[in-house]
Amino acid sequence: MESKYETAYKTISVKTIDGSIFQGEINVYKYDRLSDLFRDRKDDFIVFVNAIGLTSSQNPKTMILNKKHIIFVEPE
Repeated sequence: MESKYETAYKTISVKTIDGSIFQGEINVYKYDRLSDLFRDRKDDFIVFVNAIGLTSSQNPKTMILNKKHIIFVEPE
């Protein structure tokens, strides 16, 4: 099935305020830089796909993260 939306996924690691660290992908298609996505004030949340917790073994899943709960983002 073809998607009607443009995508440009970038692999990142994220640490949240509770100390959890996740690795996965986010769609940055409409932003020139990764930092632009996180500075965009229109959206309080980001969709994180193929996310896995680096502190525990789990199956990849889709997560919706509140940007206010993110301490840092590291591109891979």
